Parts: sequence; C-alpha cells; structure tokens
Amino acid sequence: MSSPSGLVSGDVRRHNLALVLDHLIRTGPNSRSEIAAGTGLTRGSVTALVQVLIDADWLRESYSVSGSKGRPRTRLEIASDTHALLAVQIASDSASVLATTLAGGDLVRLAMDHAGGDPAAVLDVTGGLVAEVVRRLKDMGRRVVDVTVVVLAPVGGSPARVLADVTLGWSTTDVVGELRIRVPDLRAVDLRLSSDTPVAAGAEFRRRGGVENAIYLKGDSNIGGALVVNGTPVHGAHGFAGSLGHLAVVPGGELCACGQHGCLITVAGVYALLRAAQSEPALESMSPSAALDLFVSRVEAEDPLATAAWGQAVPWIGRSLQILSMAVDPATIIIGGHWARLTPSIAAAFATDRPKIATGPDVHVEVVAGVLGAEAALRGAVEAARDRIARDPLALC
Repeated sequence: MSSPSGLVSGDVRRHNLALVLDHLIRTGPNSRSEIAAGTGLTRGSVTALVQVLIDADWLRESYSVSGSKGRPRTRLEIASDTHALLAVQIASDSASVLATTLAGGDLVRLAMDHAGGDPAAVLDVTGGLVAEVVRRLKDMGRRVVDVTVVVLAPVGGSPARVLADVTLGWSTTDVVGELRIRVPDLRAVDLRLSSDTPVAAGAEFRRRGGVENAIYLKGDSNIGGALVVNGTPVHGAHGFAGSLGHLAVVPGGELCACGQHGCLITVAGVYALLRAAQSEPALESMSPSAALDLFVSRVEAEDPLATAAWGQAVPWIGRSLQILSMAVDPATIIIGGHWARLTPSIAAAFATDRPKIATGPDVHVEVVAGVLGAEAALRGAVEAARDRIARDPLALC
C-alpha cells in the first residue's frame, strides 16, 4: 500500500516502484487501473510511477482490444530493451550461459564441454564462453547488468567461494574473482556465486505458486536440495542448509568424500547407483549426469539390474525425506533433476513408516515432480536476479 504522505521519501518511492514492477512480473501486462487494483496504490500514484518506469526503460505501453465497443486499452508491460541478465552454470563436464531480458525472454544461450579437474582449465572454458555471450549482447546494443554463476557445490564465505566441489575435485575456489580476470567486461557488473539448488528450487517453487513450507530434493551428478519455511528459503548460519546429499542416514555406513560415514550420496548418488547396477564402465565414456540419465532410462524400461539398484537406494531417499519432513513440516516436496522421472517410487518410499501425527486426516504432504529438469538452476538464477533488480529499479539508470 502507498504511504499516507504520498511519494515523499525516497524509500517510499522505491517501494512503490518495486510494487508496480513486481505486480507486472507476476501477472503480465496490465492497464493502469488493473495495476492500481492489484497493488492497492491510487490511480494517480500509479500514473506517476508508471511514467518514471517508462522513462527509465523498464516499461513500455502496448495496446489490446477490450470491451464491448472494441476500444483499444493501453496496457503496460516489462520492456528494458537495453539490458541483459546472465546465468552461468559450471557442471561436472560442461559450462552453460543463458542471457535473458529483464522480462524473461531468452537472448543468447551457449554451452561448451570441458574436461573437468583443474579449476584454471575449467574457468578458461567458462570465461571464453561468457566473453562470447557478452560480445553478442553488445552487438545487440545490450548491457549486462547482473551475472549469477551457479556451481553444483556448497558456496560460502565473504566473498563467496566454492567450498568443496566433490564432482570436479575442487577445494576452495574463487570462481567470481577468476572470471572477472578472464572477462574484463564483467569487472564493473554485479556478479554473484550461488549453489545450484537454492536457485533451482526457487524456480520450481515459483511454478507451484503459493508454496510456504516445502522441501526440494534434486538427484543429478550430485544430490542437493533446499528448504523453504514460512515462504523464506533457509540458508543456515554457514550456507550449508540444503546439502541433502550429506545427510548421514546410514549408521556406520560407507565413508563419504566429505568425511562423514553413511551420507545419502554413498547409497543413492550416481556412483553408488551405477556400481549397484554394474554400470560403472559407463562413466568411462560419458559424464556422471549422462550416465545417470541412462540409468534412469533403464529403470523406466524395467531393466533388472537397474531396477534392483534403484530398489536398494530409494528407501534411503524416502528415509531422508521422512527426517526432513518432521523437521520442516512441508506441504509440498518437489523432486528435481533426473530423479523427477522416478518421483512415484520416491513418493511411495516416503509414505512408508510415517508417524501417526503425520498421517492424520488434516495432514497431507504432496510429493511432486519438478517441471524444469536441467533448466531449473539457470532459470532460477535469472529470475532471482530480475527480482533483486526490481526491488530497486532506478539503480539501473
């Protein structure tokens, strides 16, 4: 709602500008009267705010036929024809870059394989890919205003660094600093580092709508996740919340690369699954992600070895979700990554051996498959960047 004193303070003005933008981002093109009704602002305030955002290249007017007389109605939509958002993902065997408009439309998308291992070599490939995307955007007359680098590993510290990427074999790595060196055009751009699961979860949660308490569990070349409590993602004191692959669920279990015994990844991670399915040679010719994709296809085809391997792993996944469910009390559990295709068996394992208080007539936890697949982290990164910028839209001017 607008302040009773009107647009007097800069804080109130920024708040109301962000309110208008957030409404349009969530609902799509609206007329001024629809914006006023949706935000609680007065029509006069909306008219003034909209003009500021048009002048700042955030909004543009469009027309649609509406009403019994077919008169064209002026509508406002997100424009920003001169800016671009970048999401960069560094996976176990490839780097990907997605550039979008502030409205969410794709501009450029490139991907390139890398050999893994040495951080410098992987970042050379990634930096070259980012530099090419930035060059193409310049040719379009667009300026990069935000870059999010997504890694399949825990992130922490200040400035943020990769803490331990088991798949790539990295220890502490300053990915952001190294990319700034390799891509000089990014030195003045807001650039942040994120683990893949929080942004992937954010993208999936947006598509569920109204998610207040939820768990996101992803199975790909690694196992990760995210927790949402009362509508707020839980990051934890050190940024480790959501590292679900390292839940120690097997008493006295196998030693994990993280140093614990019995982590979920030791019984349900890609290497454990392929070993149980006698498919380890697949890793000699393909990436862990591609090998897991093949494994899931074998389970779907009811291949005996793959089915038996999954049958050994899925109870541990169910147990992990049971533990988390009693800690978070979610309404929804979203299964992402390659595991999304096996959601029914995960839901069945979760439903086994539930406590009575969690199975009453008023208690229901929905276990559903994510809808974005491998796109989730990239989409989530650019959507989160757009939302951050919308909170202070005039900062781009």
